[in-house]
Amino acid sequence: MALIVHALGAYASYPHTETPWRQADFNINKLVKSLKGEPFRGYADIIGVDRKARRIVPENDRAAYTIFGGWAAARVGSLNLDEVVLVPIPSSACTSFDVGSTPLRMANCAQEYLKEKAKVGRWLRFKHPMPKSHQGGSRNQALLEDNLDLSDSFEPMRIVLIDDVKTTGAHIRACASFLRRQGAEVEVALVAASTVWAQHPTPYRVEPEDLESILNLDDIL
Repeated sequence: MALIVHALGAYASYPHTETPWRQADFNINKLVKSLKGEPFRGYADIIGVDRKARRIVPENDRAAYTIFGGWAAARVGSLNLDEVVLVPIPSSACTSFDVGSTPLRMANCAQEYLKEKAKVGRWLRFKHPMPKSHQGGSRNQALLEDNLDLSDSFEPMRIVLIDDVKTTGAHIRACASFLRRQGAEVEVALVAASTVWAQHPTPYRVEPEDLESILNLDDIL
């Protein structure tokens, strides 16, 4: 079974002092920071799928969510995915089905565009807080999956997972595997950006990636 991740952009994670960042690299970085509510300097002008340029600024995240929501809806449409449930990937600290999060807000914005073709399922949480990956938290799929919990409102439907940034993909694969074991169909994930450690030739055009065709060393070690 495939698990295809579609990314709006490439998230540069290499020092721009060693490999100079292009304007697109800075723009995508600011898009992600705006979605997450993190501070950044200046602004970013990004053209959405509707061909309108929108300015992303530190004091207002609406443009960033509009850009993602429009792109996500267009991608779902291009994949002919009717009647899907957009399920946010829970953050490491998410131990409640009702807590707000960046992926939840992203899913809600995408649903605004998709209207009756999609709904948002707040179906996943962790049983207890997990350390963040950049703070030494696990990227082991089996460990993450064992700590996931499912809402009573869950329905075994076609699911599209939503997350802000794909790094190793462990969280996405864990959620997909967990939901499949409950009877759901999970073959697609949408993210604002996919982490790259070297300059991507086309930062706004990232090829879809099958996470289940990749050997993940974190699951072996």
